[in-house]
Amino acid sequence: MVQSLFPMKIIVLIVTYNGQQWLNKCLSSLTRSTLPLDVVVVDNASSDKTLEILGDYKISKLFALDENLGFGKANNVGIKYAIDQSADYVFLLNQDAWIRPDTIQQLVEASLRNPEYYILSPLHLEGTETKFDHNFRNYMSPPLCMDLLSDLENNKENLRDVYETVFVNAALWLLPKACLTKIGGFDPIFAHYGEDNDLTKRVRYHGYKVGICPKAVGVHDRFQPNDLQADPKFIKTVKRLQTDALIRLKDINVPLKSIMRKFFTNSLRRTAKDLLKLNLPEFTKELKVMYFAAGKLMKIREHRRISEQLEAPLQWLPNIPK
Repeated sequence: MVQSLFPMKIIVLIVTYNGQQWLNKCLSSLTRSTLPLDVVVVDNASSDKTLEILGDYKISKLFALDENLGFGKANNVGIKYAIDQSADYVFLLNQDAWIRPDTIQQLVEASLRNPEYYILSPLHLEGTETKFDHNFRNYMSPPLCMDLLSDLENNKENLRDVYETVFVNAALWLLPKACLTKIGGFDPIFAHYGEDNDLTKRVRYHGYKVGICPKAVGVHDRFQPNDLQADPKFIKTVKRLQTDALIRLKDINVPLKSIMRKFFTNSLRRTAKDLLKLNLPEFTKELKVMYFAAGKLMKIREHRRISEQLEAPLQWLPNIPK
């Protein structure tokens, strides 16, 4: 089937920001791919040796930004470029991730056989490549994903092409052209994280699926739980809680009034409880999150309306000079 895939244009899109410790592994893995790839990089104003390392590899297009747009908005730059280039597929690849030679081929072949899947991910190993990434194991486990974990443990000879899941993070995503042109890119309302969570919800709202392909394998060398516990700077901050609230309120699969009622009722209960206990840090945190959510409601309503329409989110993609 490889021969029949050659006419396809497959763009690998990497957003970089001070990624010098990973880039050689990331980029060199692409040079060994069994399918021809065009590599597009959007750099979020790196201040380390990232741009220097990129110069050692064949990059089809480099967008060197003057400011850090964050993950979602920077990816939108590359997604718009891919659409303009009539790409058949875009493979989103984190700078701290890398693939095996047949990873993208396995994903593309699974996509061709299962066109109802608008997001496909390989299995995610952690950096040592000896076990699954901790968070990814949750995405492949019930109730988010039925049968995959048990099949990997007990039925390896009869694995399916794709296993449907509710969510898988965007470290290694294959997106077909139809997903890009119908669902659009990432919602720029998300500043810190959560844009991939939102996009999976939008895909499922429009009747398409998110899947994991067990025959494809990638590596995501991010911090694992032990690292997070050892380093207090990774404790949830107010900004993280605010984005969690934004994810819930933006979910177009649930009526906004229902989400608002539950969110603000629970927040007020926690605030009252913290106040009674004179837990001022938690009380202040809850107030900031509620204030943030209330201030975003008009924009959330607007972006929900856009998300509910096929092709409408294309307006979130930036204009790129020819």
